[in-house]
Amino acid sequence: MPTRLRIIHFDVSQGESSLISLLPAGGTERHILIDGGKLGRGRYVLRILKKLGVTKLDAAVCTHPDGDHHEGLTPVVEGLTVTALYAPAHVSDSHKYDKLKLACGLHGTTWRDAAVGNKLIDANDCLLKIVHVGRGTVSDDNPASIGCTLKFHDFTYFTAGDLPYEDEERLGLGHMCAFKCGHHGAETSTSAKFVKALKPTAAFISAGHHNHDHPRQSVLDILCGSKPLQRFYVTNCEPDRTGFVGRSGAKPKGFAASVRPSGVLGHLVLYTDDTLAQQHDGTGVTFRVAHPSDPGTGFAWKWYAHVCTKENHVPETAPPPVTSPLSDTELPVFDLVTLSTTIQALRNTTPTYSFANLVSDSQSPYFNMPGSPIRDFVKDPDNFLKDTSSKKRKNSGSTAPKPKRVYVHPNDTQRMAKCVWCDRAAGKTVKYLATCGCDMDWYVCPRCKDQEDDEVPCDDYLISA
Repeated sequence: MPTRLRIIHFDVSQGESSLISLLPAGGTERHILIDGGKLGRGRYVLRILKKLGVTKLDAAVCTHPDGDHHEGLTPVVEGLTVTALYAPAHVSDSHKYDKLKLACGLHGTTWRDAAVGNKLIDANDCLLKIVHVGRGTVSDDNPASIGCTLKFHDFTYFTAGDLPYEDEERLGLGHMCAFKCGHHGAETSTSAKFVKALKPTAAFISAGHHNHDHPRQSVLDILCGSKPLQRFYVTNCEPDRTGFVGRSGAKPKGFAASVRPSGVLGHLVLYTDDTLAQQHDGTGVTFRVAHPSDPGTGFAWKWYAHVCTKENHVPETAPPPVTSPLSDTELPVFDLVTLSTTIQALRNTTPTYSFANLVSDSQSPYFNMPGSPIRDFVKDPDNFLKDTSSKKRKNSGSTAPKPKRVYVHPNDTQRMAKCVWCDRAAGKTVKYLATCGCDMDWYVCPRCKDQEDDEVPCDDYLISA
């Protein structure tokens, strides 16, 4: 059996979590987890890791202290043996690390300040190393994001949390066979110049339904316009964008893996081995990507082949592997029923319970309200992964419903056109962002970024309560 490399991009809805595994024939396996998504997603990342037979992580990487990256690492550290955890030291919101640091201290995980040159895997002709560790600002810790490159024979891969495109471009990277788009497909990462330098064959985006509206159409246009890129993959449900296979638009290359109404998570699995990884001259398959197939096929895994340097290769026409390069036990669970004790309990107590009921119920006004478990399942399954049966609802003594606050914010163009604090017109340099209570982005000019708060008061736009 060959030495194999597997990269799993977990579907953690709006967030990010990836497992890089070196699986040598008869040797010691090595597993590195990069980020863990939000806290609820980290719980089912832990369940998936256990079902994959992963009991020990050689290292975990916290790319930066945004909640949709670092929170989910806490249950992983608590539930598995994690040798070391790497995180950027120079961040403005270091207090966000408190729970994670506490978990590391209680469970014997060494906390390490990440540094350029740190090697996470260095064995079997595979080198995974840190190539970027930056500094955060008062309003934005994205520039602190840890960036990593992986080289396995001739196969190369890049990932870097929410790193802005200016920092991506300054890395001076050459060709990467595959890469993960920064910041969930936001326009602050993945510039045309950067993609042109990488000449990637495949790109991955980890995103979910969220007010930030990731991925952005401008980024998808860049990916569709890249001649070497054969396909880009999105973990979550297909957004209302052009560039996806089956939609209108020139040279559609996108595929969205999640089928939430059917309870299927959209994990994306990249596979190569020490034979495929050396086929880098366009003469053969360099790596394969697997995703859950369409509902009509019974949710088996479907594989796509990628051939580096062969620009006209069409993944759909590539012959499938004679046998799956990974066994069922080496592929992540993508059925939410298997992962969620809450869903299992509902099915046991309600014989007619089905995902079709969820979709039907979600059309009613009640279930479209924020916080509704069905709405959160269809668009963001966190509530269905928490056991709330033993928790009492808080009640002030009054049964009268609280008035709902209604806000009307400017659209994306207006919010990004001028500084929210001083009305200075937006420049063409890096965009510093503030957020409001509705989790929407607002442009902040360089002069105000270190002088003003990074949270915009929503009540300025309150129209009723």
